[in-house]
Amino acid sequence: MLTDNKALIHRWFDEVWNNKREAAIRDILAPDVIIHGLGESSGDVMSGPESFVQLWKKFVSAFPNIQVTVDRVLAEEDYVLALCSVRANHTGRGFGIEPTNGPIFFTGTVLIRVKDGKFCEGWNHFDFLSLYQQLGIVAM
Repeated sequence: MLTDNKALIHRWFDEVWNNKREAAIRDILAPDVIIHGLGESSGDVMSGPESFVQLWKKFVSAFPNIQVTVDRVLAEEDYVLALCSVRANHTGRGFGIEPTNGPIFFTGTVLIRVKDGKFCEGWNHFDFLSLYQQLGIVAM
């Protein structure tokens, strides 16, 4: 089972982010998935695949060539943890700002609880401050 969970998280980043397969979001996320750490403000919780799809569309619109590298994966019981590196060029308007056309790089971790072969809950800790600084949204 641990091997399956590790394969599932690799599949998630490869299909959803690197290959931009929207259908994979619905395949991998449970219908009642709870997602922490990706809301508009601190403490916001997203629920259901469709709430995630809206965020995903903003990202792939702003960063059409986004690539996520899974640097390390750990699994224990129903949980899988991934350390990731994100690289892209800001060439789209998905964040509502003019594209900088510059490269971006940030890192993060995600802890996922897996049930019946699907992600049922996730906790995200990505360095969005670094991303916003690179985009010029927040001063360095």
